[in-house]
Amino acid sequence: MVLKPKINLKAQHPHPLPLGVGCMDPIPWSKVEGWACIACGDCCKDFRVPISAYEVARLAGSFGYWAIEAGLNSYYLKKRLDGRCAFQVRRSGRWICGVQPLKPMACKLWPFMVYEKPRYGCRDEAEYEFNGQRFYVYVNPYCRGLAYGKPSHTFESKVLPEFIEIKLGIRERQSLSTSSIVELEGGPPAGEAVGAQLLIVGTPRSPLNIVGALGDSARLYLRIPMP
Repeated sequence: MVLKPKINLKAQHPHPLPLGVGCMDPIPWSKVEGWACIACGDCCKDFRVPISAYEVARLAGSFGYWAIEAGLNSYYLKKRLDGRCAFQVRRSGRWICGVQPLKPMACKLWPFMVYEKPRYGCRDEAEYEFNGQRFYVYVNPYCRGLAYGKPSHTFESKVLPEFIEIKLGIRERQSLSTSSIVELEGGPPAGEAVGAQLLIVGTPRSPLNIVGALGDSARLYLRIPMP
C-alpha cells in the first residue's frame, strides 16, 4: 500500500534531490545513500493512511470504529482537527506513533514502495534481489529522513531487506525500518507497567480516553523514537 497525499505537497527536503526528480516523484532505491526516521511527523499529517480490512478489525477491536475513516473504496486512519493522525503523539519535540504494535502496513513501509514488477520506470536502478527473488524498490522523496548518493552498505544490506520482509509479511517487529526507541526519563509511576510499546491508562475503546491521551496531561507512557 502507498500513502495517499491529502494535500498538494511541496517537499522542503534537507538534502538536495537527485537531478530531474520532482518533490513527489518516486525514485529508485539505488539513488539513496541512507535513510533514518527523524520523527518529524510529516507523513502522519500530510498523507491519508490507507488500512486493510484486517487492520480495520485490529484497530476497531482495540479503540472502536471512531478511529476509522471510510472512503469510497478504502478505509483510512482518522484525522484530528489539526490534520494529524488521531494516534500521533508529540513528545520531547518529536512526533511519534501511539499505536506502534498496531501500526498499519502503509506506515511501516513509508517511505519505501516494494513491487514485484517495475512501476515507476528505472527498471535496472530499482531492481533489488532478496533471497533469490527480484523486487523493484522505490522511495518517496517527500520523506526528510533520506540522504541521496551511493547506497551505504548498511542501507543496502540491512535496511532494505527489512522493508521487503515487512512487505512480504515475514517480519512483524520493526528495527531499522522505524526510529530507534528509548524510554522516557523516570518511566511510569510505581505499580503501572509499560507494555512493549504503549500503555494507555483507562479504557482505550473510549474516544474521550484516547483524545485525552493525546493531551499534555495524559497518563500515557511510551518509548520515544529518536533519530
